[in-house]
Amino acid sequence: MSRQRLIWLAGAGLAIIIAVAVIATRGVDTLADFRLPGPGICYLTTGPDFLLVTQLEGRLTRLTAAMSDEGSGWARPFTHPAGFRGVAAVGEARAFVGCGDARVRAIELVSGVQAWESIVGASAGPPVVAGDAVFFGADDGYVYAAAAEDGAIRWSAAVGARVPAAPLVTDDSVLVGTTAGIVHCLNRSDGEKRWRTTLDGPVYATAREIADGYLVGCDDGHVHKLSREGDLLAIVEMEGIVRAPVGIGGDVVVAGDSAGVICRIEPEVMTTVWRRRLRGCIAVAPIVDRDRVYCATGRELVCMTAAQGRVIWRRSTRAPSTDLALAGGHLYWATADGYVCRLALTR
Repeated sequence: MSRQRLIWLAGAGLAIIIAVAVIATRGVDTLADFRLPGPGICYLTTGPDFLLVTQLEGRLTRLTAAMSDEGSGWARPFTHPAGFRGVAAVGEARAFVGCGDARVRAIELVSGVQAWESIVGASAGPPVVAGDAVFFGADDGYVYAAAAEDGAIRWSAAVGARVPAAPLVTDDSVLVGTTAGIVHCLNRSDGEKRWRTTLDGPVYATAREIADGYLVGCDDGHVHKLSREGDLLAIVEMEGIVRAPVGIGGDVVVAGDSAGVICRIEPEVMTTVWRRRLRGCIAVAPIVDRDRVYCATGRELVCMTAAQGRVIWRRSTRAPSTDLALAGGHLYWATADGYVCRLALTR
């Protein structure tokens, strides 16, 4: 083979590599990142013009839209040595966090100063704000409703085992899963029990509401469909345990598991539209945004088409992602080595 032909082939190969790289990152652009004081598990809550970062060891940081803690209005992060349990909930003027010292705390969004704390029987899980109340489970086997204004406990309901995830709060009910593998449905107004359904493994994933019932991931390796009355209607079998809530956007439902499998589910009949294996555990709920699905899997972010599950781009991350959020055309993720990053998404 002539020298000229070798040079031509080498140039063609380089052009192909560059083209593949461009295609793999098309529609994504790095804007900013923020380095936290230390590594660890952290969670993200988006607001109209801010991002809250909850760290497991006990630090709540407010970042501006420019990914900075300067100009956020907070003199310093809100900290507590008991540590925070999961994602913060955001109300009209306050953020709410569950803490390891058997308390839920309300933090003023403008100043970062604590407004109140409410004491319960054991470590409090991640809360949900709905109307004028804050709902959360705890390690004492109870579900609580507290007034968002002053933290007064309005009702508590025994569910018999630890409640590890945030509840699903609907117009009239509160759904929680427990480590005993039981899904409980309670009246939102007074905590009275409506029904309970036993599954074949612990429930660490928050339930999701669909048109004709609820979808619940479980450590038994299935996504379960429950009726409004708690009847088990159908299941989709996965390959690993399901601890991340399913992602829902319009009529698109996707679920991921610890084996790195992600699939789109047709919720009416609980069949699989497509199924893909990615490169790491899916421990964070996938995000569905119109015709795209975003997923954090191990040390990668993956963007796929919602219709076929075709990979559009992949992006390596510094460390395994601990949370993923989407707001205002930006994709945010936190990594276990203490970084929060943001991408601007274009189409």
